Amino acid sequence: MLERWDALRARTPRLFNGPILAYISFDAATATIHARRDTYLRLTCQEESAPPVVSLLGVTGLLVAAPPGAPARVLLGRRSREVWACPGLWEFGPAGGLQAPGVFDHDAAATLRGCDVLDHLLREVREEIGITFPPARAAPECLTIDAAGRGTDIVLRLEYDAAPDALPTAHAPDAWEYEETRWLTLPELAAFEAAHGDEMIAPTRAISQRMLANEGPSL
Repeated sequence: MLERWDALRARTPRLFNGPILAYISFDAATATIHARRDTYLRLTCQEESAPPVVSLLGVTGLLVAAPPGAPARVLLGRRSREVWACPGLWEFGPAGGLQAPGVFDHDAAATLRGCDVLDHLLREVREEIGITFPPARAAPECLTIDAAGRGTDIVLRLEYDAAPDALPTAHAPDAWEYEETRWLTLPELAAFEAAHGDEMIAPTRAISQRMLANEGPSL
């Protein structure tokens, strides 16, 4: 495993073996996600040909610019070539792995609240996209489970009552996770998905198709 980690680090020097939360299960009756503490090394060094033993629990933003009287637009970002998973592909974002609150202790139980997940996502938005003010509305959108990408994400919809050109989506000074970003209306998203669906990560493509099939009720 350490040899594989060294090889990954040689290819992607930004990799860091920090603590993560690994997804276990979802209880629909109580809307509770069960997870355990794990490490980034164990996540990245799994055999690609085998079912995942570690699935990163993360949060993804579905950012919506919805100024009054104008069509709503959603944000797509092309992942940097420096990221470990799915480099160069398009996604709704930003996204990031969640960490358990408190000290990284395998024997201690902890609860991550909905407000903690939102706070984590807002930090990702500020650091990776550059939007520094809070959204007008925030709500859960769905839960995505991506076995191929070794990730399970809580998707939160963040709605801004502003036009895209009023939202600072030029990358933050130290941001590197995205090569480019685009704001798309629903018709533009449909055209993009039809032409470039194979360049989108699986969860983003599934969310896109779901929104388009329902004519964008979330927007």
